[in-house]
Order: sequence, then C-alpha cells, then structure tokens
Amino acid sequence: MSWRTNKSELNTTFVGQVERWVKKPMIDTLQRIVNALEITFEDLFSFEKDIIKHRDSTIIEKICFELKVRTCDEQTIIYNFIKQILKFKDIK
Repeated sequence: MSWRTNKSELNTTFVGQVERWVKKPMIDTLQRIVNALEITFEDLFSFEKDIIKHRDSTIIEKICFELKVRTCDEQTIIYNFIKQILKFKDIK
C-alpha cells in the first residue's frame, strides 16, 4: 500500500480505511487514488472484473475476497455461521 499512498500523497491510514470501506472519499481524493493506481474511474468501479479475475481462484481466496470489504463485526458473524454449519455437518 505504501507505494500507492506515496504516489497519491494520501495518508496510509486513510487509504486503508477507504479500501475497507470505513471512509468515503471525496471525488478529488478518488481522482488521486485513480491516478496513483494508473487506472480509470471505470476500472475503479468495475466490480465485475474483480469477480471474473477471482473466478479461477481457490475457494479460500474467493471467501477472503468477499470478506475483505466487510466490517469486523460482519466478518465475525460470518465466521461463527460457518463454524455452526461445519459443526452441524460433522454431527451427521
């Protein structure tokens, strides 16, 4: 992340919060991020490309990809849900 923040001249913590959807950046901040990543706004908001890119990934990678934009509380809920499913499956 440091090369991106250096290039965009944004605070590392702030960029991390944007990546985790904790902060909602202004349009000028998004422009700096887009420029630092050398992508277009279309690329930034093209979620389908991310899905296609991850289609060939392992199941674990797909789960991690989906969870990384969730809050810690949501991740905990999902983790506990998965544990319950596995526990139920192991009983049978």
